[in-house]
Amino acid sequence: MPTLGPSATNTRLLGELVALWPSLLAFTMSFFVIFVMWVNHHGIIRLARGVDYPLFFANCFVVLRVTFVPFPTAVLARYLATAAGNAAAAFYCGTFLMVSISWRALLVSLTHSRRLVRADASEATLARICRAYRIAPFVYAVSTVAALWCAVVGLTHCASLWVLCTRLNYRS
Repeated sequence: MPTLGPSATNTRLLGELVALWPSLLAFTMSFFVIFVMWVNHHGIIRLARGVDYPLFFANCFVVLRVTFVPFPTAVLARYLATAAGNAAAAFYCGTFLMVSISWRALLVSLTHSRRLVRADASEATLARICRAYRIAPFVYAVSTVAALWCAVVGLTHCASLWVLCTRLNYRS
């Protein structure tokens, strides 16, 4: 938030707002990814007909990772436009590597014996979702390494998976 004082001009305030582009970008990216996680969570949980302790704890692990997202978002917002931008982007992308591992654990906990999966969930649906969640950690690992080299490349690669995830169809 700009702090300009009572003598602020329109031009100066607009300039200060434009200078906040890293914060706006980080906020927008994180809002979108949290939305995608919410949609995906709904899709995965809709496949369940029951819960056991491994699924319960895997779900808690997902929730923990989702609630952590604002911290790397703040780091990215603060340092993206600085000499530390690559490290900030790598930390941000690395967070999603950890998030993807928690999603994979949730999916494995649900599908490991199929007894928790709704009877009307098709094998094709489960296979498509499992395939996407097997690929995700690799994509995020590449994004993290790429961000150390170039923040924009790493963040773009990271965001590409979010777009892919929005295209998953959980209907059986």
